[in-house]
Amino acid sequence: MNTRADRRLMFSAIASIGLSLVAGCGVAKGPARAAVSGEVTLAGEPLNAGVIRFIPTQGANGPVVFARIRDGLYETTRANGPVVGSHRVEIDPDFEDDPAADADDPEEARAEYIRQHGPIAIAKIPERYNRKSELSAVIEPDQANSHDFDLVVTKR
Repeated sequence: MNTRADRRLMFSAIASIGLSLVAGCGVAKGPARAAVSGEVTLAGEPLNAGVIRFIPTQGANGPVVFARIRDGLYETTRANGPVVGSHRVEIDPDFEDDPAADADDPEEARAEYIRQHGPIAIAKIPERYNRKSELSAVIEPDQANSHDFDLVVTKR
C-alpha cells in the first residue's frame, strides 16, 4: 500500500466512514423530548401499579408517552420521554398485586391466585383522572421535570 493511488483510496474510505459517523451523531430528528418522573398517590397512599400517559396538547406535537407506575413512582428518560410543552395526563390502575409477575404461565398463575384469594383487587380511579382526565403537566426543556399527582376519591 505504498502507491499514491492506494493511499488515496485508503484516505477516501476513512473519510467516508468518518463522515458517516459524524452524520449519525447529529441532532436527533423529531420534537425535543425531556425526562419526567414523579409520584402518584391515591387517597394519600402510593398507587401500587398502573400506567401514566402524557398526551400532547396546545401545539405540543409528538407521540403519546406512557410510563409504568410501581409503588407510586414513575420515570422516563429523555430519549423516551414526552415532548416539550403542555400535556393532558391520564392515569390508569393496574393490578395492585400482580399474581402473574415472574410466573412461567401468567394465565395459570392468575387463575390459581383467584382460586385461593378471590377476585384480583384493582384500584378504583375516578374517570376524571383517566379517560376524562382533568390532570395536566407542562414539560420543560433541559430540566428535571417532576410531576406528582395525588388522586382524590370522593364519595357521592
